[in-house]
Amino acid sequence: MEVEGASGELMDTNDARNGTSRRATAVMLTALGLLASVGCASTSTPRKVNTGTTGIAGTPNDLAPLPALVVGAIEPTTHSVAIRDLVRAEGSVARYEIAAGDPVGGEVVERMTREVRPGLPPTLVRSEERGGRVTERMLLSHLDDGTVRLDCVDSILDRSRSEFGDPLLFAADIALGEVLADASPMTVLTLPALRRRAEGTARRSLSLVGECDVTMWGERVRAIALDLAFDVELDVAVATVRSRMYVFPGRGVVAEVREESRRVLGLFRTTTSETIVLRSVEESAAPAGATPP
Repeated sequence: MEVEGASGELMDTNDARNGTSRRATAVMLTALGLLASVGCASTSTPRKVNTGTTGIAGTPNDLAPLPALVVGAIEPTTHSVAIRDLVRAEGSVARYEIAAGDPVGGEVVERMTREVRPGLPPTLVRSEERGGRVTERMLLSHLDDGTVRLDCVDSILDRSRSEFGDPLLFAADIALGEVLADASPMTVLTLPALRRRAEGTARRSLSLVGECDVTMWGERVRAIALDLAFDVELDVAVATVRSRMYVFPGRGVVAEVREESRRVLGLFRTTTSETIVLRSVEESAAPAGATPP
């Protein structure tokens, strides 16, 4: 039997401890896949990460590196962020490049589709693709109060589903100084059998902290900075995610820096970080009435 050690390598242990550890490791991987838009706080000084090229063939600049992301100082703002810039419309496809993390230069694709399930209202599905295959599916609901709630998350690679007893607040219109916070009971199930793996509580908060200059691949925009915190406490594991998202009105989240920390059985702890930067967005008109305002 095998469990994951602090180094991420598998090691032998006794059967009883191993069974619990393997279950905890699987649960933790699922817990950390719950949100596609979470990360760590960035500094207020300019940040440079993985570089690209100018793409101007035949000139000296052709090989001159351009930083994928440079972030300026955070300043106060009078602007707010609309929910449509946090949750893209049905039919849209956003492509991000991994500027820092593993693998650098890899692509993260976010697709928004609509799913109809028997006996239930149509559900907005936000899927994430890495390496050309779907790794995560979030089922979202638009409520009458104008918010978007997270119903459940399927982690495809881990064959796990995370369900929330009370749909978790995912997005809403937000202004400077506002903090959107929510908590919900959470159950982790296996897929496709839907057997219980773990239970606990999930907490999520979103706050608007200001605006700043963000330069991506040489293009500078004035973006709104938001901090997001996501905490999961399960009976066998705990996880925390800290993110700073940069939102450009009309284009949505253009960059995100996040850090994830996990601890299994109070013993094994790992921390990972990732920076993704928007490359392109493809918008597709949704059928009339398909996406509530």
